[in-house]
Amino acid sequence: MQMHDPAHPGEIIRELCLEPLKLSVTDAAKALGVTRKALSELLNGRSGVSPVMALRLAKAFDTSAESWMAMQQQLPEVTGMTHLTGNRLTVMVGSHLYSDPVYVADPSFFQIIKLPLVEGSPSSAFSQPNSIVLSQTQARKYFGDADPFGKILILSEKRCDDARGGGPAQAPCA
Repeated sequence: MQMHDPAHPGEIIRELCLEPLKLSVTDAAKALGVTRKALSELLNGRSGVSPVMALRLAKAFDTSAESWMAMQQQLPEVTGMTHLTGNRLTVMVGSHLYSDPVYVADPSFFQIIKLPLVEGSPSSAFSQPNSIVLSQTQARKYFGDADPFGKILILSEKRCDDARGGGPAQAPCA
């Protein structure tokens, strides 16, 4: 199979990852935790590498997600790129603790992914270091009816297992 110049990431995956390991598309899709259709579209150049797929490929083939995203960026039809990663963190608001999923995004996220904001502007959403964008549900959960603008959240990777009765703990993690 002759590769394009620059090669589509799907071609690289097929030629350098699947074929040497004698992996079928079905087996590779299962190993990556994606549908056969999604992997087939990528391998055949009908879709690109998403940040989530880049993370899966990096883990499966002992590479970096950045290398897969950089490869994707070499394609002329790609006009922008952003990263989004998630993790469960402890969120402290005042003396209340919550264990919630938190996603970290590039400053360009809202220029690439068009999501409506209730307040604020997509162009300035991540203009300051340590900026955060909350969903309406999160804002209500953490701050009730108070305006969340200018409020402080403290995020920690430490687990706080001292929450009792299904509600937030009243003491900070040690």
